[in-house]
Amino acid sequence: MLYIILVNYNFGQLILDAIQSIKEPDINHRIIIYDNNSRDHSISLIKSLNDNKIDLIESKENIGFSAGINRAFDFIKEKHGIPGFIYLMNPDSTIPERLLYHLMHSLEAFNADVVSPKIIDSNGEAYFDGGFIDMRRLRVFNVSKPLNGSNEIRYTNLFQGASVMIKGDVFNEMGGLNEELFMYFDEVDFSIRLLEKDYKILYDPERQVSHYTSYSLRRTSHLKAYYISRNYLYTFSKLIQKPKGTYLMKMIRFQFDWLLIYLKSLKFKCVFYQFLGCLHFLTGRKGKL
Repeated sequence: MLYIILVNYNFGQLILDAIQSIKEPDINHRIIIYDNNSRDHSISLIKSLNDNKIDLIESKENIGFSAGINRAFDFIKEKHGIPGFIYLMNPDSTIPERLLYHLMHSLEAFNADVVSPKIIDSNGEAYFDGGFIDMRRLRVFNVSKPLNGSNEIRYTNLFQGASVMIKGDVFNEMGGLNEELFMYFDEVDFSIRLLEKDYKILYDPERQVSHYTSYSLRRTSHLKAYYISRNYLYTFSKLIQKPKGTYLMKMIRFQFDWLLIYLKSLKFKCVFYQFLGCLHFLTGRKGKL
């Protein structure tokens, strides 16, 4: 049994498009939607579908992406037991027919535990093509330039949370996503923990998903600046074993690179929230801002 999980927050028509793109005649599946207290017409649109394969969970507050996924998984466990597979799907994405059938087949054929397809953004460019976590440089790359264009299924050390299939027992054993991050870097944290337990992450470029990136933060990019700044530091600081001076400079360089981006685009509010993210990391503040 496959459970498709979407976390909604003011996605409006997009979440309807996402749901209606799911066409899986060969797989027994249900759709679980966790709504983070949306203020738009998302709820009424979802209910208008009148689809008995959809379970809608309405939260009274915005608890974030990671916690939303975890609460949806808890709902599945309580109602149906540990699922065979779960598929995490962003509400601002659409999938081709039988995508999930093929991803499930890839997992089984390659004896893997997690698989992400290729993700194409609204400009038709690769948003995720397997990517990788570079532990030496302390960087995360959604697009791996040396392998860009390759259509070979391969193992990697990173999945993309916008579109990923995970074995249910694996997700359960890992304890779900890290809720202290709230959003951003949750898949990096989870990927690293998976590899520490010798689970296998697969990338299947033969399957493609369309993704309208960062739609939920389209008017609040300063929040993205905050969470990226803080969660980058949080994720890597607890994993790196090198002498502090070695990786401290790399972390500073990461922040400096983003600072230049914000300054060049005159996003001064983002600059403030970037520094706030650094401050909150130093003071140990986690979760929702």
